[in-house]
Amino acid sequence: MNGDLSPELLAAFAEPAFDPVAVEVGDLVTLRMDGNYRVLEVALRRGHPADGPSTPQLETALVEAFNEAVRQVMERNAERLAALMAADRERPSTRKDPGGAQ
Repeated sequence: MNGDLSPELLAAFAEPAFDPVAVEVGDLVTLRMDGNYRVLEVALRRGHPADGPSTPQLETALVEAFNEAVRQVMERNAERLAALMAADRERPSTRKDPGGAQ
């Protein structure tokens, strides 16, 4: 697959292009993830144990937040890659002809 992508496109895609996504699930969990799928922050609701959410509620919310963050990052990366590939196709080719013609 990399044979179809220019070095410039690959370099451009390696750079961060959007702010981290932040996903909140109710008032239980906030999770931030960057474009490289690294979790940057997890914030859990804290309160008095009698008033606060149960462990299973927090665990469910955390899983939901993580999965939604991954979905959002995948969507943004796909849009970004499509735009970079379209721009790359418009550039004059600097790649060598695989048949050896010059």
